[in-house]
Amino acid sequence: TRAAVMLRDYPNSLSLRYQLALNLHASLILKPEWTAEEKSPYQARVTDWLCQVADGDDAELANAARHMLALDFLDRGELDHAEAMIDALPKAPYDRYILQGELLYRRGDVETAATHISAGIFETLTKAVSQLYKMIDLEVKMANNIAALPCRCHKHPRGGLPPLACLRHHRASAGGSAT
Repeated sequence: TRAAVMLRDYPNSLSLRYQLALNLHASLILKPEWTAEEKSPYQARVTDWLCQVADGDDAELANAARHMLALDFLDRGELDHAEAMIDALPKAPYDRYILQGELLYRRGDVETAATHISAGIFETLTKAVSQLYKMIDLEVKMANNIAALPCRCHKHPRGGLPPLACLRHHRASAGGSAT
């Protein structure tokens, strides 16, 4: 196959293995008429390639492969393998709460799964609120800095526009966003 030739030409390319695994995985999704038996050899190849990437020395690719493997193992009911992939993922950027919640749910522990996902929601909301407060603080500081600048616009007198429109004008003229 073309993939075999590419891998023979570039045997150490984890990126190539990962891309081939993604392409083959997508192709299998686009073949809903195929039986599980027909898909099995191709799925085995996808899993093999992803495992090679997950064991590789490129941390970003390895984590992406682990995330994909965790999802595949969950779909196939291979919960211990899924758990191993989830445990190997860093806390960010992957949402371990969702994957671990799904794992708990598939093992039949619905209550713990709900509690686990609730904890993830609380953590996410806490971070979001903290980031929102910081963003509001920064916006106020930027507005104060811009408002303190002398008006460089010759099209309107300083007091001729409503404050928000003036702020937008100065932000845009300073190279920032006009929104």
